[in-house]
Amino acid sequence: MAVEHFVLFKIKENLSPSDNFNLTKSLYSLSSIPGCTRLTFGRDHILLRSKGYTHACMTRHVSKEAAKAYQIHPEHVRVKDEVIVPLLERGEDGKPIILSVDFEAEVAEPIRWREIITAAAVGAGLAVMVLRKR
Repeated sequence: MAVEHFVLFKIKENLSPSDNFNLTKSLYSLSSIPGCTRLTFGRDHILLRSKGYTHACMTRHVSKEAAKAYQIHPEHVRVKDEVIVPLLERGEDGKPIILSVDFEAEVAEPIRWREIITAAAVGAGLAVMVLRKR
């Protein structure tokens, strides 16, 4: 069963374009960690429902073991400590404002639209051929 890793961040307001580029590049580099099959990252564009969180990152892992290995992988630790944490707002307690949730999920296979459309087209072509023979 796959594991989804969901992280909400509150990034400092004065994020420079170069810091934003480095953050984005660094996070997407984590998709190469073994067992990680998907990574998405972005800024919240609505901000009305976000409870102050400004950015989110989601990763998918092939198993619990892969998710655990991801957490301690040297590149993940480096990106977290050297890139992400310095850019986070801090709460009144001085701790970075970040929320992380991991959960197991049954992942549906993606819909294979190309195969469906091809099959439908082939089926339609066969129906036309049958009708023409009549």
